[in-house]
Amino acid sequence: MFWHRYACHRFTVVVRGSRLAIEYRDIKKTLEFEVHAGMADWDEPEQQIHRAVNTGNEPNEEVVTYSRLERTMLP
Repeated sequence: MFWHRYACHRFTVVVRGSRLAIEYRDIKKTLEFEVHAGMADWDEPEQQIHRAVNTGNEPNEEVVTYSRLERTMLP
């Protein structure tokens, strides 16, 4: 995946995959973890520029829903 950052909450469901790494560009940090079909989680906004890298032996597919309602958008 390309380098990016999120300004909103996300709900992610893994469709298929086995292992994923999250690389952070500016701080040279990498988190790697196992994933599996059906795994789901809410993710907080992430201000650090990062990208996902498939480190497993099969394609990685996820369905992501973005929540654009943020406190910063309210009066």
